[in-house]
Amino acid sequence: MKTYITNKLLEFNQVIKIFLVLLILLCNLKGLNAQTTVYSEDFSNDDGIGWEGSYTGPTDNNWSLVKVGSPDVSGGDYCKVVSGQLEWKDLNANSSNRVDFYSSSIAGAYSSVSISLDYSVAGAGYTASLTAYYNIDGGSWVQFGNASTTSYSASTGSFSQSGLSFSSSIQVKVEGYNGNSSSAKCKIDDISVTGVLARSPLTFYVNDYHTTGDTWCTAIGNNANDGLSPSSPKYSLGAALALATTSGDVIRVDKGTYAEENLSIPDGSGTINY
Repeated sequence: MKTYITNKLLEFNQVIKIFLVLLILLCNLKGLNAQTTVYSEDFSNDDGIGWEGSYTGPTDNNWSLVKVGSPDVSGGDYCKVVSGQLEWKDLNANSSNRVDFYSSSIAGAYSSVSISLDYSVAGAGYTASLTAYYNIDGGSWVQFGNASTTSYSASTGSFSQSGLSFSSSIQVKVEGYNGNSSSAKCKIDDISVTGVLARSPLTFYVNDYHTTGDTWCTAIGNNANDGLSPSSPKYSLGAALALATTSGDVIRVDKGTYAEENLSIPDGSGTINY
Protein backbone atom coordinates (compact mmCIF):
# COMPACT_ATOMS: atom_id res chain seq x y z
CA MET A 1 0.00 0.00 0.00
CA LYS A 2 1.21 3.52 -0.78
CA THR A 3 0.47 6.51 1.40
CA TYR A 4 0.40 9.80 -0.47
CA ILE A 5 1.09 13.30 0.81
CA THR A 6 -0.97 15.72 -1.25
CA ASN A 7 -0.30 19.45 -1.60
CA LYS A 8 2.28 19.45 1.19
CA LEU A 9 5.20 21.88 1.36
CA LEU A 10 8.24 19.90 2.49
CA GLU A 11 11.01 22.09 3.91
CA PHE A 12 14.22 20.20 4.61
CA ASN A 13 16.10 22.16 7.24
CA GLN A 14 16.84 21.94 10.94
CA VAL A 15 13.55 23.59 11.96
CA ILE A 16 11.30 20.80 10.68
CA LYS A 17 13.48 17.71 11.06
CA ILE A 18 11.16 16.37 13.77
CA PHE A 19 8.15 16.84 11.49
CA LEU A 20 9.77 14.85 8.66
CA VAL A 21 10.86 12.01 10.95
CA LEU A 22 7.34 11.71 12.38
CA LEU A 23 5.88 11.85 8.88
CA ILE A 24 8.00 8.93 7.69
CA LEU A 25 7.30 6.90 10.83
CA LEU A 26 3.54 7.41 10.61
CA CYS A 27 3.20 6.48 6.93
CA ASN A 28 2.17 2.95 5.97
CA LEU A 29 4.52 2.61 3.05
CA LYS A 30 5.54 0.24 0.33
CA GLY A 31 9.11 -0.99 -0.28
CA LEU A 32 11.09 0.15 -3.27
CA ASN A 33 11.90 -3.18 -4.92
CA ALA A 34 9.27 -3.51 -7.66
CA GLN A 35 8.57 -6.36 -10.06
CA THR A 36 9.03 -5.41 -13.69
CA THR A 37 8.25 -7.34 -16.86
CA VAL A 38 11.44 -8.86 -18.25
CA TYR A 39 9.79 -10.75 -21.14
CA SER A 40 6.26 -11.22 -22.43
CA GLU A 41 4.64 -12.88 -25.43
CA ASP A 42 0.92 -13.23 -26.15
CA PHE A 43 1.21 -13.96 -29.92
CA SER A 44 -1.46 -11.32 -30.56
CA ASN A 45 0.16 -9.99 -33.74
CA ASP A 46 1.62 -13.26 -35.04
CA ASP A 47 -1.27 -15.20 -36.62
CA GLY A 48 0.03 -17.57 -39.31
CA ILE A 49 3.64 -17.34 -38.13
CA GLY A 50 5.49 -20.65 -37.60
CA TRP A 51 5.93 -24.03 -39.33
CA GLU A 52 3.46 -25.13 -42.01
CA GLY A 53 5.21 -26.48 -45.09
CA SER A 54 8.00 -23.96 -44.51
CA TYR A 55 9.03 -21.76 -41.63
CA THR A 56 8.21 -18.09 -41.12
CA GLY A 57 9.53 -16.36 -38.00
CA PRO A 58 8.05 -13.35 -36.18
CA THR A 59 9.27 -9.97 -37.37
CA ASP A 60 10.13 -8.81 -33.83
CA ASN A 61 12.37 -11.87 -33.21
CA ASN A 62 10.76 -12.25 -29.79
CA TRP A 63 10.55 -16.03 -30.27
CA SER A 64 11.46 -18.81 -32.68
CA LEU A 65 10.60 -22.44 -33.52
CA VAL A 66 13.03 -25.31 -34.09
CA LYS A 67 12.15 -28.73 -35.59
CA VAL A 68 13.66 -31.74 -33.83
CA GLY A 69 13.68 -34.94 -35.89
CA SER A 70 10.91 -35.20 -38.50
CA PRO A 71 7.54 -33.97 -37.21
CA ASP A 72 4.84 -33.62 -39.89
CA VAL A 73 4.46 -29.90 -40.64
CA SER A 74 3.17 -30.28 -44.19
CA GLY A 75 0.08 -28.43 -45.37
CA GLY A 76 -2.73 -28.69 -42.82
CA ASP A 77 -0.39 -30.06 -40.14
CA TYR A 78 1.54 -27.36 -38.39
CA CYS A 79 3.04 -25.55 -35.44
CA LYS A 80 2.01 -21.95 -35.91
CA VAL A 81 0.07 -19.10 -34.32
CA VAL A 82 -3.71 -19.46 -34.64
CA SER A 83 -6.11 -16.91 -33.13
CA GLY A 84 -3.41 -15.45 -30.87
CA GLN A 85 -2.09 -18.78 -29.53
CA LEU A 86 0.87 -20.91 -30.60
CA GLU A 87 -0.68 -24.23 -31.68
CA TRP A 88 0.81 -27.65 -32.46
CA LYS A 89 -1.65 -29.65 -34.66
CA ASP A 90 -1.57 -33.22 -36.03
CA LEU A 91 2.22 -33.55 -36.08
CA ASN A 92 2.23 -37.39 -36.14
CA ALA A 93 5.13 -36.97 -33.72
CA ASN A 94 6.71 -38.10 -30.47
CA SER A 95 9.39 -37.00 -28.00
CA SER A 96 12.11 -37.49 -30.63
CA ASN A 97 10.15 -35.80 -33.42
CA ARG A 98 8.72 -32.51 -32.25
CA VAL A 99 8.75 -28.71 -32.60
CA ASP A 100 10.35 -26.59 -29.86
CA PHE A 101 9.44 -23.01 -28.97
CA TYR A 102 12.25 -20.71 -27.79
CA SER A 103 11.81 -17.27 -26.32
CA SER A 104 14.46 -14.73 -27.20
CA SER A 105 17.34 -14.71 -24.71
CA ILE A 106 16.74 -11.91 -22.21
CA ALA A 107 19.91 -10.15 -21.06
CA GLY A 108 20.33 -8.46 -17.68
CA ALA A 109 20.57 -9.17 -13.97
CA TYR A 110 17.37 -9.76 -11.99
CA SER A 111 16.30 -11.28 -8.68
CA SER A 112 12.90 -12.56 -7.47
CA VAL A 113 12.25 -13.83 -11.00
CA SER A 114 8.96 -15.57 -11.87
CA ILE A 115 7.98 -17.38 -15.08
CA SER A 116 4.46 -18.31 -16.16
CA LEU A 117 2.67 -19.49 -19.29
CA ASP A 118 -0.77 -20.89 -20.11
CA TYR A 119 -1.21 -24.21 -21.92
CA SER A 120 -3.81 -26.55 -23.42
CA VAL A 121 -3.33 -30.18 -24.59
CA ALA A 122 -5.78 -32.55 -26.33
CA GLY A 123 -4.56 -35.95 -27.57
CA ALA A 124 -7.54 -37.32 -29.51
CA GLY A 125 -6.42 -40.89 -28.75
CA TYR A 126 -2.72 -40.12 -29.17
CA THR A 127 -0.21 -38.65 -26.74
CA ALA A 128 -0.12 -34.85 -26.76
CA SER A 129 2.63 -33.32 -24.67
CA LEU A 130 4.10 -29.95 -23.69
CA THR A 131 7.20 -29.60 -21.52
CA ALA A 132 8.48 -26.20 -20.32
CA TYR A 133 12.07 -25.34 -19.41
CA TYR A 134 14.13 -22.32 -18.44
CA ASN A 135 17.82 -21.64 -18.91
CA ILE A 136 19.75 -19.28 -16.62
CA ASP A 137 23.07 -17.63 -17.54
CA GLY A 138 23.69 -20.09 -20.38
CA GLY A 139 23.51 -23.14 -18.11
CA SER A 140 21.52 -26.36 -18.44
CA TRP A 141 17.82 -26.42 -19.29
CA VAL A 142 15.69 -26.93 -16.17
CA GLN A 143 12.17 -28.33 -16.47
CA PHE A 144 9.41 -26.42 -14.67
CA GLY A 145 6.25 -27.88 -16.18
CA ASN A 146 4.79 -30.81 -18.15
CA ALA A 147 1.31 -31.65 -19.42
CA SER A 148 0.48 -34.84 -21.30
CA THR A 149 -2.80 -36.48 -22.28
CA THR A 150 -4.44 -38.89 -24.74
CA SER A 151 -7.91 -37.52 -24.05
CA TYR A 152 -10.12 -35.86 -26.65
CA SER A 153 -11.06 -33.25 -24.05
CA ALA A 154 -8.53 -30.44 -23.69
CA SER A 155 -6.57 -30.24 -20.46
CA THR A 156 -5.72 -26.64 -19.58
CA GLY A 157 -3.63 -24.92 -16.95
CA SER A 158 -0.48 -22.88 -16.30
CA PHE A 159 3.18 -23.70 -15.84
CA SER A 160 4.95 -21.45 -13.36
CA GLN A 161 8.23 -21.07 -11.51
CA SER A 162 9.27 -18.40 -8.99
CA GLY A 163 12.21 -17.52 -6.75
CA LEU A 164 14.79 -17.45 -9.54
CA SER A 165 17.62 -15.01 -10.22
CA PHE A 166 20.07 -14.50 -13.06
CA SER A 167 23.17 -12.39 -13.58
CA SER A 168 23.47 -12.33 -17.38
CA SER A 169 20.53 -13.99 -19.19
CA ILE A 170 17.39 -16.11 -19.03
CA GLN A 171 15.49 -18.00 -21.74
CA VAL A 172 12.33 -20.12 -21.91
CA LYS A 173 11.78 -23.25 -24.06
CA VAL A 174 8.66 -25.37 -24.62
CA GLU A 175 8.91 -28.78 -26.32
CA GLY A 176 5.68 -29.89 -28.03
CA TYR A 177 4.34 -32.86 -29.97
CA ASN A 178 1.09 -34.73 -30.64
CA GLY A 179 -0.25 -37.61 -32.73
CA ASN A 180 -1.76 -38.29 -36.15
CA SER A 181 -5.19 -36.71 -35.74
CA SER A 182 -6.63 -33.38 -36.83
CA SER A 183 -8.10 -33.08 -33.33
CA ALA A 184 -4.71 -33.55 -31.63
CA LYS A 185 -3.64 -30.09 -30.51
CA CYS A 186 -1.30 -28.41 -28.04
CA LYS A 187 -1.37 -24.68 -27.34
CA ILE A 188 0.58 -22.10 -25.31
CA ASP A 189 -0.12 -18.43 -24.65
CA ASP A 190 0.58 -15.48 -22.33
CA ILE A 191 4.23 -16.19 -21.54
CA SER A 192 5.58 -13.85 -18.88
CA VAL A 193 8.89 -13.40 -17.07
CA THR A 194 9.02 -10.81 -14.28
CA GLY A 195 11.71 -9.84 -11.79
CA VAL A 196 13.40 -7.16 -9.73
CA LEU A 197 16.30 -5.37 -11.41
CA ALA A 198 19.43 -6.26 -9.49
CA ARG A 199 22.16 -3.69 -8.86
CA SER A 200 24.33 -2.36 -6.03
CA PRO A 201 22.83 0.37 -3.79
CA LEU A 202 23.32 3.94 -5.02
CA THR A 203 23.32 7.40 -3.43
CA PHE A 204 21.08 10.03 -5.03
CA TYR A 205 21.21 13.78 -4.42
CA VAL A 206 18.40 16.34 -4.39
CA ASN A 207 18.72 20.13 -4.22
CA ASP A 208 16.44 23.11 -4.75
CA TYR A 209 17.22 26.26 -6.76
CA HIS A 210 20.16 27.51 -4.69
CA THR A 211 23.27 26.18 -2.93
CA THR A 212 23.43 28.59 0.03
CA GLY A 213 24.15 26.65 3.21
CA ASP A 214 24.02 23.30 1.47
CA THR A 215 25.64 20.26 3.08
CA TRP A 216 26.15 17.93 0.11
CA CYS A 217 25.31 19.55 -3.22
CA THR A 218 27.60 21.86 -5.18
CA ALA A 219 25.02 22.70 -7.87
CA ILE A 220 21.36 23.59 -8.03
CA GLY A 221 18.88 20.81 -8.71
CA ASN A 222 17.58 19.86 -12.14
CA ASN A 223 15.44 16.82 -12.90
CA ALA A 224 17.35 16.42 -16.16
CA ASN A 225 20.42 15.53 -14.05
CA ASP A 226 21.15 11.90 -13.19
CA GLY A 227 21.08 12.68 -9.46
CA LEU A 228 24.12 10.50 -8.79
CA SER A 229 26.60 13.13 -7.61
CA PRO A 230 26.68 16.40 -5.60
CA SER A 231 27.33 18.24 -8.86
CA SER A 232 24.30 16.76 -10.67
CA PRO A 233 21.41 16.63 -8.16
CA LYS A 234 17.78 16.10 -8.97
CA TYR A 235 15.42 19.01 -8.29
CA SER A 236 12.60 17.03 -6.65
CA LEU A 237 12.42 14.24 -4.12
CA GLY A 238 9.84 12.51 -6.31
CA ALA A 239 12.34 12.27 -9.17
CA ALA A 240 14.93 10.71 -6.87
CA LEU A 241 12.41 8.26 -5.40
CA ALA A 242 11.59 7.04 -8.93
CA LEU A 243 15.23 6.04 -9.37
CA ALA A 244 15.79 4.55 -5.92
CA THR A 245 14.60 1.01 -6.71
CA THR A 246 17.10 -1.12 -4.81
CA SER A 247 17.22 -1.93 -1.11
CA GLY A 248 19.96 0.14 0.52
CA ASP A 249 19.67 3.14 -1.82
CA VAL A 250 20.30 6.50 -0.11
CA ILE A 251 18.67 9.83 -1.04
CA ARG A 252 20.42 12.95 0.28
CA VAL A 253 18.08 15.95 0.27
CA ASP A 254 19.94 19.20 0.79
CA LYS A 255 18.70 22.29 2.62
CA GLY A 256 15.89 24.03 0.77
CA THR A 257 12.17 24.23 0.11
CA TYR A 258 10.45 21.56 -1.97
CA ALA A 259 6.83 21.60 -3.14
CA GLU A 260 5.76 18.01 -3.83
CA GLU A 261 2.39 16.52 -4.75
CA ASN A 262 1.34 12.85 -4.59
CA LEU A 263 4.62 11.98 -2.92
CA SER A 264 5.20 8.42 -1.70
CA ILE A 265 8.12 8.04 0.73
CA PRO A 266 9.09 4.36 1.10
CA ASP A 267 10.41 3.13 4.43
CA GLY A 268 12.50 0.10 5.34
CA SER A 269 14.23 -0.36 2.00
CA GLY A 270 16.59 2.62 1.94
CA THR A 271 17.57 5.87 3.63
CA ILE A 272 16.60 9.51 3.18
CA ASN A 273 19.22 11.92 4.55
CA TYR A 274 18.31 15.59 5.12
